[in-house]
Amino acid sequence: MRLGDPSKYVHHVMDIEPVGRVSPFVGRGICLIIGTADRGPGMRPIGFATESEVSMTFGSGKLVDQAKLALREGCNMLYLIRVMGKGYSKAYVDATAVSSGSTAVGRFWATSDGNWGNSLSLKIEKGDLKATDTETFAGDGSAGPYHLKYDDYLESPYNMVTVGGVSKTIVYSQEGHGAGNVYLDKQNGTLTFYTGEEPKTTDQIKAILKYTTRKVSLYYGGLHIATYNNIDTVMEMEARMGYSPYVRYVGVVGETRLPKYGVTLELTGGADGSPITYGDWELAFEQALNLPPGVYPNTCCITQHEVEEGSYDLVARLSGYANEMADRFRPCQCFVAIPYLSATEGGYDIDAATQLGMSYNNPWLTIGANYYNANGDLIVGAVAGKQASLQLGSSIAEPINALSSAGGLLWQFNDSHRELLNKCGLDVLVKDQGIASVSGVAEVGQGVRPYVGISTNKDTSHASDVFKLLVDMATISHCIQQLDITVSAFYHAKRTWTNLKRVQASMELWLAGLAEKSVLDDYKIAVTPNPLDRNAAKIQMWIQPVGHILRWETTMYVGHWSDKVAE
Repeated sequence: MRLGDPSKYVHHVMDIEPVGRVSPFVGRGICLIIGTADRGPGMRPIGFATESEVSMTFGSGKLVDQAKLALREGCNMLYLIRVMGKGYSKAYVDATAVSSGSTAVGRFWATSDGNWGNSLSLKIEKGDLKATDTETFAGDGSAGPYHLKYDDYLESPYNMVTVGGVSKTIVYSQEGHGAGNVYLDKQNGTLTFYTGEEPKTTDQIKAILKYTTRKVSLYYGGLHIATYNNIDTVMEMEARMGYSPYVRYVGVVGETRLPKYGVTLELTGGADGSPITYGDWELAFEQALNLPPGVYPNTCCITQHEVEEGSYDLVARLSGYANEMADRFRPCQCFVAIPYLSATEGGYDIDAATQLGMSYNNPWLTIGANYYNANGDLIVGAVAGKQASLQLGSSIAEPINALSSAGGLLWQFNDSHRELLNKCGLDVLVKDQGIASVSGVAEVGQGVRPYVGISTNKDTSHASDVFKLLVDMATISHCIQQLDITVSAFYHAKRTWTNLKRVQASMELWLAGLAEKSVLDDYKIAVTPNPLDRNAAKIQMWIQPVGHILRWETTMYVGHWSDKVAE
């Protein structure tokens, strides 16, 4: 880009050119949870940052329980998807105006899909304050009636109507209508001038009139839950309801009149739909692939492991989702818990669990063997939330990262079973005496944490276990996202050495940051043109995630080796 005028004899010209590096940023602390709830919007991802927001929107249920656990473990942001059956619908009620008879001027919608909204009702009353309508419009050569924006106007000494700057006396009944007057129909919101005094098309009519605001009180099952007072426009009605966790208001296009007061409206038409099937979960996973732009979840978990009993069908679907996210260069670690009881033996079925674990070889899938607290409640959300909240290079299995919301374990394994389950790709939680995590601070107590923190990846060689440990997979996933975002900024750029060097410098920028923070031991990168394709470039990247101590080897020498003699 050039600034200045070079045609002038005395001039200053400045050339501004794009140089330097692209600095992409991928955040941490985002967890996606898919499950069921008793209310709330269905089949679409919605973001939350606090427990109160989750409760107000979704009420209760498995989705809410796991969301709260994830937030308590330090997760910064949640995206939740409520799974619903086919044919679900949202409750609503149409609102009419004072002057409109049976014609709807707007519609109140329940924010929640399903039959929960059928228990909602609205009581519409006069607002506590008056509002002022100011309008200016041209005459049309007739006496009227001229329709105003609102209805239910008020008699007030502050009301004023002028025609061409000349004031008219306002009367509020047709009996008093005469020369020099203008009749204001308060209920229907119209102005009618006296015959023979019709405003010309060149006349400007100005009206300043008081009218009634609205107060909307919301009830759920007869219990008062919210009130919105002194609403004076359709826009404000929509805006005030826009912050309500219970209802929304949508006015008819072009309509300016407010809903009639002195009425109670019952919402109807909400339905939960058919019983939830695997196909409904399939649709929910499709929605999970279409998160808002720039939202890259670090972890994902689901609130149940199957739809058809004994099939573990949702474990397979979650594995597929993990692969789909990786294919889009947005990998996230996916967590699912399997039941801890065998239907036939009344205890943990080790054989069934190990067979399930051996069925998968996915570095982005983690199957929890005992993700249940001492009360038998699922805590998969706590594990997913903790993993999402950790800094890169931090292991979820470190005692300092113990789960603060686990509350003990319902089922624990002996050493041999724990080793077997880990080798088969199942993540196992353990309870340590003397360690508890409260707000990230280690304290005396009992701490629940993963024994290792692993995926279902079956490559167990020490040299390649980076694809098995969650701490390493978090680093790998982060680098995949950063690399993809970096190269995306250079699509269709000229394949020159300058641009290739810019790409390499951009990548070295964030790789050096990871090495400085001890996330990587070392890295190397080379960006070169592809000699076989004039429109392609090659990237070769080496990353070495920092190792984590899992094994100690000790040699103890016992005997006489020093000349020192005890005092």
